[in-house]
Amino acid sequence: MAKRTKKEKRKLKTKAAHQRGSASKKKLSKPEKIINPQKLEALLREGERWASLSVTIKEISNDNKELIKDLSKFDPNTTIPLLSGLQTLPDYQSNCIRLEILVALAVVFCDGNKESNIHDAARWFHKIGQSRCVYGEDPSEDIFVSLVQDQDGDYRVLEGAWESTGFYTRLILGVVSTMPDNGVFVKIKKAVKSLLIISDLLCKNSQLQRYQIGSEEIHSRLSIASIPDRNELISRVTLSFKDLEKCGTELYDLEPFLFQSHMKDHLVSQQVGNSYLDRHPLISTSDKHLIISMPSALSVALRDFVIQEVLKNDLVKSFDDALAKKYSRFFYETPLLGGPFYAPVHWKMSGKHRTSSFLFQVDVGFFILYQLFLPSIEYHNDGGFKEIIEDDGVLTDKLQKSIDSTVQQISKKAEFKQGLLVLVGCGWGKGYATKDIIFNYPNWRFESISAPDLIRLSSIADLNPGYFWRIQEGFEAITRNGVKIVNANGILNLIGWVRKNNGHFVPHAQLPDGEISVDRPIILHIPTNMLRDIRAEAEQGYDRHSSFDNMGKLHDVQHHSAKPLFTSESLKKLFVSITDVSKGILTFVYEGKFQIWLTVLAKNIEDRDVKFRLGEMAREWLHRIGNIFDEHISLIGSQKNLKVYAEFQDDTPTSEAKLIQGPLNLVSLCEIGDLHEKNSKIAIFKKGFLDGFRVAENIAERFFVFNAVRTLLTILGDRDINEKTIVITDKVVKNTEARSFHIFHTQQFLDYVRDGLPKKLIEIDEINHGTAKLGLGWRALNSINIDKKNKITGEGDCGKFLHKVVDMLISEISEMLGKFDRKSTLLKLIANCEKAYDEEDHWRKTSAAVLGLHGANEKTLNQYVEQTSKFANA
Repeated sequence: MAKRTKKEKRKLKTKAAHQRGSASKKKLSKPEKIINPQKLEALLREGERWASLSVTIKEISNDNKELIKDLSKFDPNTTIPLLSGLQTLPDYQSNCIRLEILVALAVVFCDGNKESNIHDAARWFHKIGQSRCVYGEDPSEDIFVSLVQDQDGDYRVLEGAWESTGFYTRLILGVVSTMPDNGVFVKIKKAVKSLLIISDLLCKNSQLQRYQIGSEEIHSRLSIASIPDRNELISRVTLSFKDLEKCGTELYDLEPFLFQSHMKDHLVSQQVGNSYLDRHPLISTSDKHLIISMPSALSVALRDFVIQEVLKNDLVKSFDDALAKKYSRFFYETPLLGGPFYAPVHWKMSGKHRTSSFLFQVDVGFFILYQLFLPSIEYHNDGGFKEIIEDDGVLTDKLQKSIDSTVQQISKKAEFKQGLLVLVGCGWGKGYATKDIIFNYPNWRFESISAPDLIRLSSIADLNPGYFWRIQEGFEAITRNGVKIVNANGILNLIGWVRKNNGHFVPHAQLPDGEISVDRPIILHIPTNMLRDIRAEAEQGYDRHSSFDNMGKLHDVQHHSAKPLFTSESLKKLFVSITDVSKGILTFVYEGKFQIWLTVLAKNIEDRDVKFRLGEMAREWLHRIGNIFDEHISLIGSQKNLKVYAEFQDDTPTSEAKLIQGPLNLVSLCEIGDLHEKNSKIAIFKKGFLDGFRVAENIAERFFVFNAVRTLLTILGDRDINEKTIVITDKVVKNTEARSFHIFHTQQFLDYVRDGLPKKLIEIDEINHGTAKLGLGWRALNSINIDKKNKITGEGDCGKFLHKVVDMLISEISEMLGKFDRKSTLLKLIANCEKAYDEEDHWRKTSAAVLGLHGANEKTLNQYVEQTSKFANA
């Protein structure tokens, strides 16, 4: 539901020695030992304790006496930062637990004068890996570097072994931002800000990028040849007080996170993940430097500090209210599961907790019911972030009554066909568990997911509300066909698995010989970290972050599309300003060597679609212009942040054919205007310029690029503007076919009925495609007189088999169609066909432009074929 804690997820890992010998040497067998059930249960419980790291540092030291003896010879001032620096290596994210253990052991037991080196670290890494401490190591399940934002910019945060760290940090930071600037709140704000600055400095020193992923490999040894040397690792986690002052941070503000000497005595009785060191990860070793001892715990320390201050100052009610409002805002601004925006989240009290529910109809008769719950922050101190909240039944009873009431009410609707209940756990990063919720309603499905994962999943480019249904239907179909999937990590993990296998639940390579059925089943254990790819795709797809424009104004920016059809390295540097879009302004930025901003103005054009298309055209050329500037224009002084306003003075163009008399002199319609903004000018496209888009040959977009480039060079004060403008324009616009904006004349019947067609084409879905094939071959084989084997040979047998497959499909489709009304079904099918013809017609008309823009290479041609194939299939 919410973040699954390591305790929930850990599997028991045991070691066993297998003796082998020949039969001739085998002694007479003795009576087998009877295993004592109590001893076995105790052994399993003990293994689970180590797997979940529910052991103290003292117990860990007793289990690693040789390692402790070795560590005690070394100087803590070099050993602690060396081991801490290893936590900044993405390749070792899956080893985060053992790295955190090593740091904790070094803090407690290092008491010598010997300086440590990278070979010592490698020895300790291997030694701890031979103990029970690593039972809990799993492949990484989240990205390595998250990003949080406030009114001053971005801060990178390491995820470590935790999950959804970035989301929960953003959430808590959002609550802190609502606090007043007086009293105890000033201390909280300054401390939070200072720790975020520390976190970002750490990532900067380590050259870590936002939304970077780590390795899923669990290493048994450090690869000394491939990791940074000792001094570099130490420098990553060592900050001078002068560096902090430059960033506006004082040691006093960081005091809540400083590890004090008296804490060391208590550390041995605490657990890694819930210790003083996790809550106070900064160590001051001298009057000049600060060591970040636990880089992977900075988010945990930040959130725990805020919560402790809230509890200490009796602010629980206010904090819970603010947290609930932040969640309401998150859901309101998110197209849940690719569906509609503006979810109406209204919280109701349930004891000290909160619940909320809302409903969306995603198709005729198909409903999604979202049931949310949010525990009170009051329960945080029970085990910190490491232990889960166990509901005493009050919250579960409230959820049960709400679910039963709403489901029964919806089920009575005349148009109801099917429903999906999604139970969403909200929180601040602490796990929780409700009592069992009874859900047994016909034509309803049940799923649970955490709030951060629901929001992440909703950012996937090709997701829609029906996806959950198809996942559920596919899962039920393979179960009926004798396949049991063991998935220990929830719906997000299952979706990651299915997407990795192109819509299939069982990869072809893992299919056994012979027929799979209920009588001859197979069990498939899927990896527990398939959700990592989903989380990474969601974060990296839009790459949301902050960016300052030429006037120092902060913009919230992201990619225009999470999964564009055609991509390039320069397109990856192009972003749209969400800040301006919310005000109805189209602003884009290219983030290369130059920060180039472009805002589209068209006050006389009333048609929003035309404005949007002009914006798309400007966006398409901006990243190409930026790429050429990066390659061919040298940086001049501090003028790296430039802005162009592209003003189109035309009225809304009509779709009626317009006779263009004589050659268009578009250059005379291009001007440059001045603005009262630094590093900024306006590229003017006078009335009549849009007529250039009616011409088959690309002249209008070439002159758009020409005027934009000329404007940028003018801002830079280049001495040879005219010649450079022509040279750069020729490099950007490489042919006469490349274009993005089209004004098509109304010529055929389809042009007149286009507005009446469905808004979205229904295409073949990969999950449905895979599900439809389940058992198909064997069903056909069982009904004809051919030997029951995997391989069919011979023209006669193959023909007989394929004919039977087709006959079966036609029969099954006919049976399904018999359940539907003939007229409405035909109308829907015909409308979808016409929509496919319309889409195909657009691609055909723009094919030359597509090839001109993206090149007639294999990648572009394959994408073109794939798109047109979808239309043919539809």
